[in-house]
Amino acid sequence: MNETPVRTNRRTEPRYVVYRDCSIVFMGTSVEVTILNISRNGIAVLGPLTAVSSGDRIEIMVDGFFLQLDAVVVNVNLGRIGAKFDLLPEIAAAWYDEFEKMIAGTSPME
Repeated sequence: MNETPVRTNRRTEPRYVVYRDCSIVFMGTSVEVTILNISRNGIAVLGPLTAVSSGDRIEIMVDGFFLQLDAVVVNVNLGRIGAKFDLLPEIAAAWYDEFEKMIAGTSPME
């Protein structure tokens, strides 16, 4: 009998649907992608990043924000990439302020 594995949600922060353009830099190449959802700790994007694998380090620049967000890819599936932010404390504090502005007026995903 085949059973579907149960996935445990290890996210510690709520995610928000935010369709916004951003750039991902991987191995010196910048690629335009679209944010699908975002939290204080991570991001899911959709775009043509075929060479990216779990464990790779990427840099994220969200349109309209001045910060460069370092992250580690945690999953890749059919053009969808999930990454966990890996931010220095001084960048994290600035990011949290920008994040709150980005999600103002929205509700978390269920």
